[in-house]
Amino acid sequence: MIWLFYVVLLVLVCALSWVLFTPVIILIDSEDKIYRICQKGIFSMDLVPDEGFKVRFKVIGISLKFDEKREVKKSEKQRKRRIKHPVQLLRKCMKALSIKALNMDIDTDDVVLNAQLIPLAFFFSDSKQNRYIHINFEGRFFLYLLAQIRLNLILIAFVKHLLKR
Repeated sequence: MIWLFYVVLLVLVCALSWVLFTPVIILIDSEDKIYRICQKGIFSMDLVPDEGFKVRFKVIGISLKFDEKREVKKSEKQRKRRIKHPVQLLRKCMKALSIKALNMDIDTDDVVLNAQLIPLAFFFSDSKQNRYIHINFEGRFFLYLLAQIRLNLILIAFVKHLLKR
């Protein structure tokens, strides 16, 4: 009978490690109108632009759709807990974010500002890291972003920050 407890414990540890070590993928493609946050095998959330935004949420194969806004009631008494040194914590959490692909085509409708952004776009573009930023004067705006977030690194940053107090 004790082996059943160990099997259940093993399954829970495997599921937790899957959630922690599988990256969360953020995909934004403004040309094809794809806005997605997903973690393979766990969840997927899509924003579908259609007279506003519709949210499609899928958790372990179960689909949910949200079309209308729902009111969220807030409790009257909420204890505010301050985080000391949030800049350091934010910096550590940003190390968990890695941009796999970035392709931007920007027009700000201001000729002077566009001209000032051209040197920045030149220095931030990097073909080795698959990052391309282009400033145009034709009224086009395009964004393709593929990023990964490692939850285990965020958890480690929070634990270290809490233990440092």
